Amino acid sequence: FLATLILNILLFVMITHTIPNNTPSSKGIFIRHPQNTMSSDDFTY
Repeated sequence: FLATLILNILLFVMITHTIPNNTPSSKGIFIRHPQNTMSSDDFTY
């Protein structure tokens, strides 16, 4: 179960990070990433 959960999170992160940050559809679905410091939406949930 844990392995599939991790895979789902990784997939989710990859999908959300391919969407440009300034599109309305990406608002609120970005989770904070240490690697992604350029994002202005770091703290949106």
